[in-house]
Amino acid sequence: MGREGGVQQAHWSRRITTKVKTKFFHETLLKGSDIHVATNDRPVTLTGAVASSAAKTRAATIARGTEGVTRVVNQLVVKGK
Repeated sequence: MGREGGVQQAHWSRRITTKVKTKFFHETLLKGSDIHVATNDRPVTLTGAVASSAAKTRAATIARGTEGVTRVVNQLVVKGK
């Protein structure tokens, strides 16, 4: 992949990450969570901690439903487990 393709990929990755984080911010179930979003082209990896199994599932569902995401790797852990 040439430089231009790499720049476009990086731009798209940042755009997806921003979209996912914005959706997380507005989701009541995820308040107080510590979620990190990493996008490498179109797959998204979620890491960090959430308060419940429902929050873990909801985060993955939100990420999957975000335009441009092709796959979600959910590595979130439930606090206290």
